[in-house]
Amino acid sequence: MGAYEITGAFHVGQYVVYCNGDKYELGRITSLKQQCAFVCYHEGETAAATPYHTIHPLKNAYTIKSTTLGGTRFADMEDE
Repeated sequence: MGAYEITGAFHVGQYVVYCNGDKYELGRITSLKQQCAFVCYHEGETAAATPYHTIHPLKNAYTIKSTTLGGTRFADMEDE
């Protein structure tokens, strides 16, 4: 599957689960590039370049009403 096909499965603001071996982290996408997504994994606004094959959409993300992931980066989206 090519990078352009993968990016269609993700969008900015989406919650994802990052799989790093036997460790898993909750993150939120800040931007999409051809080979990776930039994802916030903590309360700061810095995002890490993360290969698409290591992240998976969080299917029940609708249950998250508020979060500190990404600091204030998603403040505009939270108001919607």
